[in-house]
Amino acid sequence: MAKVALEDCINIKFNFKASRVMVEFEENVIIPFEHLSDGQRTVLGLFCDIARRMSILNPHLDAEESLKGKGVVLIDELDLHLHPRWQRRIVDDLKSIFPNIQFIATTHSPHIIQDISPSEIIILEKELNTLKQRKLEATKFGFKGWSVEEILSDIMDLEDTRTEVFNEMLAKYEKAIEEENYKLSKEIYENLDKLLHPNNHLRKLLKFDLISIRDTDD
Repeated sequence: MAKVALEDCINIKFNFKASRVMVEFEENVIIPFEHLSDGQRTVLGLFCDIARRMSILNPHLDAEESLKGKGVVLIDELDLHLHPRWQRRIVDDLKSIFPNIQFIATTHSPHIIQDISPSEIIILEKELNTLKQRKLEATKFGFKGWSVEEILSDIMDLEDTRTEVFNEMLAKYEKAIEEENYKLSKEIYENLDKLLHPNNHLRKLLKFDLISIRDTDD
C-alpha cells in the first residue's frame, strides 16, 4: 500500500526504540513521519486511516484481504495539501488499494476533475437558497481534453483566470494601440512581455499589434 500511496516509498515501520513512525524511501532514505511534507503526511495518513478502519471492521480477514472489504468513505476536500501531480493520481490510487469502497469526495481541484471519468463527477451549484446538481453534457471522455483554465472558467465559474494587474495592463495596451500611440504601446508591451509566460502565444500577437502601428507613429 505504501508504494502506491506515496511516491518512491518502500515501507513504513514503527521504531519502538525511538517511538516514531519511520518512512523508508528508495536509495535507503529513512525519514520520520513528522518530518514529511504536509502533502506526504496527508496522503499517507489518509490511506493508513482507511486501512486501519477496514481492518477493525473486518477482524476475520488478514491485513491484505481487509483492504478489499466493502464500504462507503466520505472525504472533504480531497485535494487539500496535495501537489497538482498527486491530485491527478489520488483517485486512481484510492480505487487501486480499496477496490470495493465507494468514495464520495468533495474537491475544488481542476486537476482531479480533469482526470476522472464523467460518471464520477457530480457538480453542485447554488441557486437562490437551494443546492442543485448541474447537468453535464454526456461525453465519453469527461474533461480529459480540457485545460485547467477551461475547467476553472466553465465548470467552476471562475470569471477570469488572469490577474487584475494583467487585465488592467492589457486594457491600457489595447487602448494605446487603438489610438496608435506607439511610444506608450511599446512601454506597456515591454511590461506585458515580462508578465506573460515565456511560451505564451499572446506575446507574439501583442507584438504584431505593436509592429502594425510602428510606421504610423509621428
